[in-house]
Amino acid sequence: MDQYNIVFEETISDGYGAEEVKRNLAALFKVDQKSVERLFAKQPVVLKKDMDYDSAMKYQRALQKAGAICKIQAAIVDKSALIVEEAAAVQNTNQLVEQAVPPPLPNQTPHSVIEGVVNSNPELITEKPTEDKTSKGLGDIIAGVVLIGIGFVLGGSIFLGNADTLDIIFDCIGLFLIGKGLYRMLR
Repeated sequence: MDQYNIVFEETISDGYGAEEVKRNLAALFKVDQKSVERLFAKQPVVLKKDMDYDSAMKYQRALQKAGAICKIQAAIVDKSALIVEEAAAVQNTNQLVEQAVPPPLPNQTPHSVIEGVVNSNPELITEKPTEDKTSKGLGDIIAGVVLIGIGFVLGGSIFLGNADTLDIIFDCIGLFLIGKGLYRMLR
């Protein structure tokens, strides 16, 4: 909820004299004439702090009837003090992590069977999605095909029949990677 202040800057409504406004303010605030004189001595003066908007409007209308013109200004909340207090509450990041992570419960399994119904606790299941296995396997297959393809482009491969030792090593590594990729995808 927004808060507002009533600010008086020694402005008087038309049709009112300064002495008349001072008397009216003294009667409105139920104070002596010297206290009202201090309002006119320094500018601006906050007459009322931290009011809701409706109350501030009522206060402003009452002052206008007395002949004084005042402004309604949004109260500035010192948020830096709140931030400092929050920062002081947490001493270090380890404490923050300890607060955020609940301790493990004893004798808890990912799946439990109660009266023939399987209950699953998703927080305890640590299996990775199957997409990771598929993408890793596909990556290995692509790497193997690229290695064998390099042999074809450079003119030597066991598949072409004219391979030397280096071509045999690259083709074997390529076949190994293709086999590894297929294994990862199928398990």
